[in-house]
Amino acid sequence: MARPRIYVNRHGKPVKAITGVSFNKARRRFYIILPGGKRQEFSTWEDAHAALATLEADTLPPGDMEKIVGAANVRRALALDYLAKSAAFADLMHTPTIEGLVMQGGSFAAAALGAAKAGNALADIVGIPKQAVVEVNDRPASGPRLGDIIARWTEHKMEEKGEVRRHQREVAKRWQTFVTQVGNLYVGQISPAHFRTYHSWASRESASRTCGKWFNDHVTTVKSVLRFVRKKYPEWPWPTGILEWADSYDVKPYKPKPSNKQPMPAEVFQSLVGAADEWKRIDVAVFDTGTQAGRARKNQALRTRRDGWQLEALLRLGINCGLDPIDCERIAWENLRLDADTPHMRLPRRKVESRVGDSIERITPLLPSTVKALEAWRGFERRSRGPVFLSAAKGPYRPDRLGRAIKRLRDSKGISGDWSFKHLRNVVPSLGRRYRRPRDEREAFLGHVAGTSRFYDGDVDESFLIPLVNLLGKQYLDGEKVRRGRKTAEPSRNTISPDRRSHARRTR
Repeated sequence: MARPRIYVNRHGKPVKAITGVSFNKARRRFYIILPGGKRQEFSTWEDAHAALATLEADTLPPGDMEKIVGAANVRRALALDYLAKSAAFADLMHTPTIEGLVMQGGSFAAAALGAAKAGNALADIVGIPKQAVVEVNDRPASGPRLGDIIARWTEHKMEEKGEVRRHQREVAKRWQTFVTQVGNLYVGQISPAHFRTYHSWASRESASRTCGKWFNDHVTTVKSVLRFVRKKYPEWPWPTGILEWADSYDVKPYKPKPSNKQPMPAEVFQSLVGAADEWKRIDVAVFDTGTQAGRARKNQALRTRRDGWQLEALLRLGINCGLDPIDCERIAWENLRLDADTPHMRLPRRKVESRVGDSIERITPLLPSTVKALEAWRGFERRSRGPVFLSAAKGPYRPDRLGRAIKRLRDSKGISGDWSFKHLRNVVPSLGRRYRRPRDEREAFLGHVAGTSRFYDGDVDESFLIPLVNLLGKQYLDGEKVRRGRKTAEPSRNTISPDRRSHARRTR
């Protein structure tokens, strides 16, 4: 049976009262017990007591602090009125102030709670009864709770999109931070104070980040979810002004880094592809499988070799089609027409759905080197349906996984800088501007909304972007021969032939 805990006073002497502070004689340190059972030590009893008070104040449910302090202030005022009439109790008139407790090292909330306890102690001595808290300013519990709001939001988004997407998961996660901070309230109980609490928390949490994007994403999510669900369920008892309360924050400035717009240099791309090719050629037969360590090293080598085949196909498809990182999770073999006269990709761009009401069709011809890498990956993986790219555990190839994989390739080649997958998307548009290709082509390649662009009038096919994509092959992938002025009659392995059949397909 565990030994009962011994509490001490400021002199380190055991007391029967539950002070929350104990003393370690061997270390001569005061300590408190944190919620997880871990000790936190202090050099003085005052510091330990202040930390305990802060911990207690911080763990109170939202709204409880106001109720405790309010009731205590009423009891203290009644006690002081009583004592003012009796000189015999003059020595009881002094109680700790909030300022004094803050000076001792506690937070303001802890100081307020400490002062409330002192006021209650004085009232107990005098005999003032406890005060009932009547929540006259609180709205009645009515309507669904905050947790029901996000459930309805997800339900309707599922009906619209037909599946749960990454954006929906992110929104639900951010909404949960809101519920965690203010409580799973009923709709009728929401007040401006709850949004002030959440906005203050988000501001503190974002202070360590280099830009305001994190803060803006979290506060705008709450506002957009409320607006969407309130429109769907106007019969719920929404408080008047709830959207204005949700909008009562100052937008933090966010400016994307200039480097985000830079195209990845050709030599960096070739180094990344070279690293992937080296991983493809790892010889797994050299590992001794007679030991557990040897088997572990072989399994790691097998995963690295698989990464090599997958990453080369991913890099080539990404630069060829200007993919976003999220596209690598979404693209399926059904989106690729590798056996067509002009091999191409058909993958709608969903990122603009919220602005234009629908995804934007993308039809991008594939260079022979891209087709070759994809066919090699398909043969290695022995799959021709479903997602093109998967983790080793056959899970989704999410953007964070992609980012880590690109970093591993960079590190293996000692590539400096923060070059990432998103910089591949900038390559073809920058080539298009340099060689004065029509803006319609560049917008169609990126999947942007281009106003009156004929691409969105439905009169183009996979041949429309051949001139633009061929710039990638000639001036980027085969750029060395062009820059050095070498003339050759040999067809480029990185361009699509004018007769709309790739060189790779004609030579099979």
